[in-house]
Amino acid sequence: PPSAPLNLTGTPVNDSVLILTWDPPHDGGGRKDVTYHLKCERKAEMGIQWELCGNNIVFQPDSNGLNNTSVIILGLNPQCDYRLSVRACNDISTLQEASHSSTATVIMHRWKNPPVVITVIPALINLDGETTPVPAQKSSFYRSIWFIVVILLSPVLLAAVIFVGTCFFCRSYTKLR
Repeated sequence: PPSAPLNLTGTPVNDSVLILTWDPPHDGGGRKDVTYHLKCERKAEMGIQWELCGNNIVFQPDSNGLNNTSVIILGLNPQCDYRLSVRACNDISTLQEASHSSTATVIMHRWKNPPVVITVIPALINLDGETTPVPAQKSSFYRSIWFIVVILLSPVLLAAVIFVGTCFFCRSYTKLR
């Protein structure tokens, strides 16, 4: 089977609409015919269990057999938490039992303002139905460090450009006098 989809992201559009996007898996299982199947669960009103979302949630274009890497989800309740899973499949993996290593999951805490998104890639499901996240990759840490360095060095670079410009202007002005 293919590996899990990458960079699964939920972007809220408004209280009841969400855009779910992801990148193709690194490993297609030796095949190019990867399709995606979505699963929507919401937190039960009582307890910590998750239940299927039901017919009030609409996926556009669909929730099964997707070839593209995005879907619009309509009909979400802003007071509920949602667990959205994307499973990568190919023609061979559909003959086998569902593999957890082919599934990426994102949890949306919709009742918080702004909504909090917790990404779990890939999802490891225990027997009791709880999701255990795999430690995050270091790339986001290095991206954050790079961003901080650029922010801190920008004023220094701007000051240097202003200083050089002022020196050049003063020398030109002195020569003209």
